[in-house]
Formats: sequence, structure tokens, C-alpha cells
Amino acid sequence: MKHIEGYCFIARMKGAMGTSEFLFGKPIHNKRYENFQSNGLIPYETRGGALEGAKSFKAGPLEELFLCEIKLDIAGNLDEAEKELKKSSGLVVIATDKELPLENCIYGRIKEGKRADRPLPCASLAYTGFYNSSTFHNTKYKQTVVDKKMLVKSAYDNAFHVAGEVARQKLQGEGTVKIARFRIKREKKLIKTK
Repeated sequence: MKHIEGYCFIARMKGAMGTSEFLFGKPIHNKRYENFQSNGLIPYETRGGALEGAKSFKAGPLEELFLCEIKLDIAGNLDEAEKELKKSSGLVVIATDKELPLENCIYGRIKEGKRADRPLPCASLAYTGFYNSSTFHNTKYKQTVVDKKMLVKSAYDNAFHVAGEVARQKLQGEGTVKIARFRIKREKKLIKTK
């Protein structure tokens, strides 16, 4: 299992397709911040580092900016996921394209009223929000009509099903999918423009 723990900041932005959230972590290309899903899932080591990155953030239609603490336990493969995460809750699927090894997409459950990655039976956390409630749970959160048929199983069974569908439909054998336990704690709202 790969353990990732640290600090990030979240920028909630409004665009043509609705509101999306972007999670930013430690820069790897000489910037002050970098998208967590494209920097190899590397958070800042300190809260102060995340705060400095957030203070320097400049982008278009920013609605809100949050500091957060993040913890990920990523199984190296599906066998390890079954062994280590079978009884866990708060699971996500992380997809990595073979051509872009640092580019990751974190998928969770579909949430009513939010964008989804159709025809996949899941949604990017960028669309549903980087919340613990966006992950696959063992019935902790209310199930929506959209995903009720799939979510009658355990969090692990749902994450395993989504991992298979992402590998088949999105990556088409040209990348990897991993199951991870995802925990996030939003600490402080830095900016609200609404």
C-alpha cells in the first residue's frame, strides 16, 4: 500500500459546464502550486506550504478557496485492494493513462444534481466535489436514484466494479486503475466570492 498524507488547497470554479473543484498540491515544475491529479498525487508536506500556494493562486471565475488535509491509502493492484480494503469505506478509483503517467483521475460515486462521467457508473471528484461523501461508502450516505442499482453492494464491491468499467471503457487497456481509501478534511475557507 502506498500512503499519501499532507495538505492541499481546493479551488471551486464556475465554468460553462457548471461548477467544478480543482485540488492543488505540491508543485513539481517550478510553480507555487500544481493540480494534485497531474503532479503524481503529491500534497504539500506542511499546512504553511499549502497556504502559500493558495495565496499565490490566480485563475478565472473563482468562487471559493479552501485549505484541506488529505490522506490516501492506494493499493498497488486489485489483489492488494481486496486484501487491504475489502472492509473499508470511503473508497475511490484512481485511473492513470499509460501515455501520461503523472495524470490521474479520481473517481467516486455519482451524486444527484452533479455532472457524471457517463456512460461510466461514476463521477470525477472534480465534478462532485472533493468531499468524503463523494466516495464509495458502506451505506453511510444516501443513495441516489441514478446509482441505487449499483450501490446496494459494499463500498469495495462498488469500487471494484467501477475500476473494471474505467479500465474497459475509458483506458481501454492503455493504463492502470487502482482502488484507494480517500479521506479529506476541509480546514479553512480562504476566499468566498459569491
